[in-house]
Amino acid sequence: MPQTAPHSRERRDPDEISLVDLALVLWRRKYWIVAVAAAVIALGVAYAATRQPIYESRAVVGIGMAQGQPVEPPEAMVQRYLERYRVGAERSDGAIALPYVESIDTSETSIVMRAHGASPEQAQALMATVAGGGGPGPNPRPPGGTGGGGGGKGPVPRAPRT
Repeated sequence: MPQTAPHSRERRDPDEISLVDLALVLWRRKYWIVAVAAAVIALGVAYAATRQPIYESRAVVGIGMAQGQPVEPPEAMVQRYLERYRVGAERSDGAIALPYVESIDTSETSIVMRAHGASPEQAQALMATVAGGGGPGPNPRPPGGTGGGGGGKGPVPRAPRT
């Protein structure tokens, strides 16, 4: 009686996959697997090395309360910010214009704002302008003329929504 190898195909179901056969195929293709993995890693490293870093600054602005009621409705304050500042980084050419206000969210007692910039100082300057003295008031420019993407003009006011 001839002896057969344990992974012989004699009595196997045609839909069954042999782990030994699979391991042999992978071993034969090991150089292709290593080459593809190396290429993916190289692309990831190249992307990470060339991508512009984006820094975030966040501010929480408390809403003034008088006799348990907000002095001004939070939604009205947020609407003024939205009308005054460009929220989001979308530009017609698809590039990211830094700095920009990422988001303005509200709760019953506070407004949370996030700004992004090309440096920590740029993001903080924009956030200080938006959340501080430059809020929904008359001056949307960051102090010191920082505010890339617009030739040093500060954040670009967003058109009112209709």
